[in-house]
Amino acid sequence: MKNGIPNYNEIIFTKEQKEEIVRLYVEEKLSTTKIGKIMNCSYNKIYRILDEFGIKRVNNGARKYHINEKYFDCIDTPNKAYIVGLMCADGCNFPPKGTAFISLQESDRALLEDINKELENETPLRIVDQSNRHKNNYSYNNMCTLNMYSIHICKSLENLGIVRNKSLILEFPNIDEKLYPHLLRGYFDGDGSLYQYVKNENNKRITLTFTSTEQFCKKIKEIVEKELGIYCGIYDASCHNGITKVASLSGSSAIKLLDWMYADADLYLQRKYDRYIEYTAA
Repeated sequence: MKNGIPNYNEIIFTKEQKEEIVRLYVEEKLSTTKIGKIMNCSYNKIYRILDEFGIKRVNNGARKYHINEKYFDCIDTPNKAYIVGLMCADGCNFPPKGTAFISLQESDRALLEDINKELENETPLRIVDQSNRHKNNYSYNNMCTLNMYSIHICKSLENLGIVRNKSLILEFPNIDEKLYPHLLRGYFDGDGSLYQYVKNENNKRITLTFTSTEQFCKKIKEIVEKELGIYCGIYDASCHNGITKVASLSGSSAIKLLDWMYADADLYLQRKYDRYIEYTAA
């Protein structure tokens, strides 16, 4: 192929054939040589198609790092629900490229290490150095990223509503109601906040918020009012884009929800858990 014009006798694959090549490589874990034999072309041709789809490859054409590709097929454990919640908030999913990832501050690395173990993911965590990044006198924290290279995982996440540009269209995942507190805890660790207003020593009030789409916030309101019998307000986010909303609880209602989310918790962001303990201590 030169300047968009096929070479003489060059095999031209359809979109469906290219997707099949990617599937054989990513899901069936076949080498580029084996795929080339199946598709009646050279392994170099397979390399070019993988590059076209942004698929990370290794020298021998096989998967370098193991991962449990069926992990998100059925959300049936607290840890799965938590990770789905965190992905809804801080995750990115690119099904065509077979790549999904979660990025947190480098100081939160321990949580990503635990999630990597949960996923049986051997891909090392990646640190993004932002020490030289400055804007408007603001210094950025280094980031830690957990990468998942699997078209199957990407499609499973997509089925759960974790899609590209999800911040504008995110809907609450369809999972067992018993797992709601764990999913909410995961979302809280990504796009939730907890702060305390102190008027004086005897007057301290905490507020818990979730920032998301209107549909997601309405589902949070429905869940906490049904399961816990507490009030949850919804208001426009400060960006006032007409899409992003904030679900908010204060005082004893916030404490009741926090206790519910952290009961029997295995995975959680340590710094937010510490704040929860500090604010709710007698």
